[in-house]
Amino acid sequence: MDQKKEQKPHCLILPYPSQGHINPMIQFSKRLAHKGITITFAVPQGVLTSSAAGNIAVETISDGYDSAATRAGVGPQERLLSFKTAGTESTSRLIEKLREGGRPVDCVVCDAFMPWGLAVAKSKGLFGAAFFTQTSSVNVIYYNVFKGLLKVPVLEKEIVLPGLPPLAVSDLPSFVVEPEKLPGLLELMVGQFEGVEDSHFVFVNSVYELEEEMRCSSFGISYHV
Repeated sequence: MDQKKEQKPHCLILPYPSQGHINPMIQFSKRLAHKGITITFAVPQGVLTSSAAGNIAVETISDGYDSAATRAGVGPQERLLSFKTAGTESTSRLIEKLREGGRPVDCVVCDAFMPWGLAVAKSKGLFGAAFFTQTSSVNVIYYNVFKGLLKVPVLEKEIVLPGLPPLAVSDLPSFVVEPEKLPGLLELMVGQFEGVEDSHFVFVNSVYELEEEMRCSSFGISYHV
């Protein structure tokens, strides 16, 4: 029995620290835990209480800020840069801590907003997986911007993208149509795809039956919903 427990796979989950990203990854984590996988959920200080995560173990990593108050008013680009630096270092320490405590990590699943998580996994010789909290349809749009196939700001009246029906400008995310009104956010959205093609797995918060065609065309790689 003890030997079987030691052999259970262990996933370290790294969500982007905002509620709309944390909730889908908690639900995903609970499904993995139900299948017998050990889960460690890692978030910055003050972002999530242990009770909110149910029976999932919660650990703390650093995003470069000591509290929610110090994070307030910080722009998305600045926050991401801080999180990349502090998060890379503190996540590496956490992986070592878990290993030394007899709970070695096998796979790092990180929010696609934080591609540095994949780099940490690779540096430790672990499996790395990207988790997209947005639907495949939205991912198709941002991926085409990332690849330079969809120019921003969009000026065409009709936009045709793989796996999607013809779209009008009004169908597109505001970040793509008027990026100047929300500075930094478009870069955040398209930056999700940095290094994703090198990940071992890609997970998307979607419904297979609703987005089967988009599933096959989003990134040019196979992924799971």
